[in-house]
Amino acid sequence: MPRVIWHLGWISFFADVSSEMAYPIVPLFVSQVLRAPVAALGAIEGVAQAVVSIMKGWSGVQSDRIGRRLPFVQWGYGLSAIGKPLLAFTSVWPAVLGARSLDRLGKGLRTTARDALIADAADPRDYGKAFGLHSGLDTAGAFVGVMLLALLVWRGLASADFRNLFLWAGVPGLVSWFLTLLLREPRARDASEAKPPEAGKAAKRFDLKSLSPAYWRALGLSTLFALANSSDTFLLLRASTLGMSLLAVVLSYALYNVTYTLTTYPSGALSDRLGRWRLLAIGWVFYAIVYAGFAMSGAGLIWLLFALYGVYIGATQGVNRALIADLAPKDARGSALGLFHMSTGFATLLASLLGGWLWDRYGAPATFYAGSGLALVSAALIPLTRSK
Repeated sequence: MPRVIWHLGWISFFADVSSEMAYPIVPLFVSQVLRAPVAALGAIEGVAQAVVSIMKGWSGVQSDRIGRRLPFVQWGYGLSAIGKPLLAFTSVWPAVLGARSLDRLGKGLRTTARDALIADAADPRDYGKAFGLHSGLDTAGAFVGVMLLALLVWRGLASADFRNLFLWAGVPGLVSWFLTLLLREPRARDASEAKPPEAGKAAKRFDLKSLSPAYWRALGLSTLFALANSSDTFLLLRASTLGMSLLAVVLSYALYNVTYTLTTYPSGALSDRLGRWRLLAIGWVFYAIVYAGFAMSGAGLIWLLFALYGVYIGATQGVNRALIADLAPKDARGSALGLFHMSTGFATLLASLLGGWLWDRYGAPATFYAGSGLALVSAALIPLTRSK
């Protein structure tokens, strides 16, 4: 596997250590410390996701036009390193929205360019392995971050209002940003695939017509599923409202990261042999089962449900990106990936807004039943999509 993919994987490792030291606390901070309604949490995560979506689309097109990915990666990780500790200084939920949006602005700026770097450096026959390796290191960092958070809580080092935890989360974020400064722009495997515009010539504009019908079908179905995929903060809040302690909530989330880590790379490699769509179908069905479980069960099954949720993430995240890379034109990978991230991100925005509204209006089970049903519909449509 090319060295740049390993380097990007370790950058993501430390970034996710930072993210997962802060992320599990956000829903509890918003609902218990700031006393905001669940709809506000949905708005925070939904708008933050919209920021990610806009920036993913923009950065993908721009990285293709200028023929460079690295500046987007470096700025993106830098902004995220600033956004997380800013949460410690918020006192109202709109301020949380601002800090989360800055964090997500960085994520949106870097993600598509980073994925395009991976696609440029890897052999197309190994896309599943390449994206799976990156996702695996990314998720390993998430597990380490959650365990560090659990250690702080267990040792009684978490303040009553959680603010010091956000400050601790800023440290690995700075490490991640520093590692981006050591990264060098790699050459594409085929120099013609990623050649920057020649001097004096206008940059090539992205043309939607260059995308195949198969790409649009994959994008449409991925977007439909994203409408079921509301923010993971709802899972954490549900666990808390069912009576689990803060430490138990954090550890159950750590279990999710374990199963996610263990299934990500094997799923990517398996998709190279068996096909992306089959793995997506399995993952989406797991998602439907988990969401139905969160709607119906008590605290006793939360551990199992978080473990199954990790299987869903592991089976789909890297595989979905690999599918889009398979179907994208070689000279427009960044744009095609950016369009994918933007479309699914806006759908997730709607899912989070609707999820928060359903929770406040009809109760928590309504949020999870809605997501489960739409996920099953998406999985059922996969055979029709593949047959065209």
